[in-house]
Amino acid sequence: MATTSLAGVTLLVVDDDPHVRGLYVTVLRQAGASVMSTGVASEAVGLIELQPPDVVVTDLRMPEHDGIWLLRELKARSPGLPVILISGHVEEFHRDKLLELGFANVELSSEVVDEGERRRTLLGEVEQSTPKPRWQPGERYAAHVEGYHHQGGGAGR
Repeated sequence: MATTSLAGVTLLVVDDDPHVRGLYVTVLRQAGASVMSTGVASEAVGLIELQPPDVVVTDLRMPEHDGIWLLRELKARSPGLPVILISGHVEEFHRDKLLELGFANVELSSEVVDEGERRRTLLGEVEQSTPKPRWQPGERYAAHVEGYHHQGGGAGR
């Protein structure tokens, strides 16, 4: 497997589970990315306003405001910002909300993913979501939920 280089890429990781958030931050920094992180969706909005990242990686289920709330905020405030949604807890209700936000081809799976696969998936999704010099409109949103993957048309486009 080729080594992923995320040098020059700034990411924001949003997950209320400190272990998962720490894993993502470590993996992304080891790949060369600059990483900010928080466990609170509303704090993420403030961080994005202070220092806009190239990509946001967020959990779906969080207290106070969930990932759906954060996606709506990002769509309104920063349209076109690449978002990777990762969660081990997805229900049909979430699938419907994601489709409403512009994600397509949302799949749900009860498959358990080990830490190595989670790392590979995270790096692959970030690499695909990072703006490229020849970026085409509608290619900036990506999402992955343990066993669920979407890539393609941006939300609201």
